[in-house]
Amino acid sequence: MARITLLIQERETELFEIIKSGLVMLLFAAGSLACACVVTVCAASISSSFGGSLREKLFCKIMSFSMEEVSHFSTASLITRTTNADTVDKAPLFANMLAFVQYATQIVTAIVMKNLKT
Repeated sequence: MARITLLIQERETELFEIIKSGLVMLLFAAGSLACACVVTVCAASISSSFGGSLREKLFCKIMSFSMEEVSHFSTASLITRTTNADTVDKAPLFANMLAFVQYATQIVTAIVMKNLKT
C-alpha cells in the first residue's frame, strides 16, 4: 500500500506501475485466502479424526471396566463423558491450535521473505 501511495505522489509515474503494484497486492491477498482455506480444511479434518480417536479410546477404556467400577460411576455419567463435553470440546480446541501454528508459520515465512528482499 505504501508503494502505491508513493507511486501516486510522484509526477512521472505511469498508470501501468500503479496497476502492477495493485495486482501484486491482489495476488498476495488471493494467496493468503487460499492458504487460509487449506489451513481450515486441514485443521478440521485432523481435529475431527482426533475427536473420533479420543471417543474410541474412551469407549474402549469404559468397556474394560469391571462391573464394580461401572457401579462406582453412574451409567449416565459414563455415557455423558463419552458423548458430551469431555470429547466434543477437545476437537475444536485442537483445530484452533493447529490453525494457530500454521498461521504463525505463514507469518514467519512472509517476514523472512520480506527481510531477505530488502
